[in-house]
Amino acid sequence: MELDGAPPNVNDLVVLALTNYGHFTTMRVECQRVRGLSLHLKRLAHDCRLLFDAELDVERVRHLARRATRPIGAGSCVLRITVFDPALEVGHPSVRAQPRVLVNTRPAPAAPLPPLRVRSVAYRRNMPAVKHVGLFDALRHRRAAQLNGFDDVLFTEAAPGIASPASKGLAPESVLSEGLASEGLTSGGVVSESRAAPKGLASRSRAAQSRVSESSALKGSGPRSSGPGSIASGGGNPTDLVSEGATWNVGCFDGDHVIWPAADCLRGVTMQLLQRTHEGTIIAPVDWLGLVGMQAAFATNAAVGVRAIAAVDDRELAADHPIVETLRREYLSIPGEPL
Repeated sequence: MELDGAPPNVNDLVVLALTNYGHFTTMRVECQRVRGLSLHLKRLAHDCRLLFDAELDVERVRHLARRATRPIGAGSCVLRITVFDPALEVGHPSVRAQPRVLVNTRPAPAAPLPPLRVRSVAYRRNMPAVKHVGLFDALRHRRAAQLNGFDDVLFTEAAPGIASPASKGLAPESVLSEGLASEGLTSGGVVSESRAAPKGLASRSRAAQSRVSESSALKGSGPRSSGPGSIASGGGNPTDLVSEGATWNVGCFDGDHVIWPAADCLRGVTMQLLQRTHEGTIIAPVDWLGLVGMQAAFATNAAVGVRAIAAVDDRELAADHPIVETLRREYLSIPGEPL
């Protein structure tokens, strides 16, 4: 672990441990190269401006990353870069900040990892578009899921309004086009408008969901409500929208297209790379009922790449579906950028 290229002392880390204000990014380094490095650096610069109103020297960050990973040589590791101000005071966080860069490494997990069984819970991270260090609630929900026999947690939130198109799992073409335009994802971006809503997609999804709905009615399954301050599982409603996992993005496959939920969530680097690489990709609202009616679902992040999801609550999914291996191969084929 190094702070601005030197070993940190206890006083340097007190603010990060006790005040917990800052942001970070995590990446997998292989042979001194990183898939999506420019996206990681762009995230750091953006979040630094947002949280500290300061410009981050990303070339210096690269230098510090190279320095920290040099002992690994041609091997692999997971590198975390955290930006925070050791001089920040709880009572005066508005004082002009002087952010510093903390880098640390850990062993890279062997891939592929076994499929996940996840528990849904109604929760939205604070400032979901920022990869900030405030992980308390996310880890609290992950802990509760694991104590109840699951591997991890999947976040959902109520759909806006009472007659949202998302209540059918996927939005109609008009809503999709508007949403993609607002996200800058129409032609020239990650997902072209012509690929956003292929004909028949919504009807196929509704058919799959009706089968799930009938089964759910017989078994009494589906997400369960969580009261104020509760840690109980469930998004509260089968039409609650799926957003993200505790530290990963979620995607699904309807038989023809890879679908990424249009939701307030962190736009993970692995997700962005796959959106650019996989041809049959759309971005659309996906609710709990729509997700469990899909042919497959998967989690993505920079440390593990693509990981199958075997179950959401008590609903089983095809963890061995070929789309998971296809996405994994496509992701591994993306060349890394040199540190």
